[in-house]
Amino acid sequence: MNLKVTRPEVLSSLRLLDMWLSSVLTSMEAVSYSKNLKLQLLMKRTWSSRRSCRMHYH
Repeated sequence: MNLKVTRPEVLSSLRLLDMWLSSVLTSMEAVSYSKNLKLQLLMKRTWSSRRSCRMHYH
């Protein structure tokens, strides 16, 4: 095996892989962030509705 020939190819492929991984990770982070925001909003809504129900009961 001649490493001098394969080294730049490996480096370029690694760079591409790194870019792809970083893009995938960032997209996953964005999706999880939006999911967390939606969950927080839902929790707040349910909490406020529960609180109002309790206030009505008392």
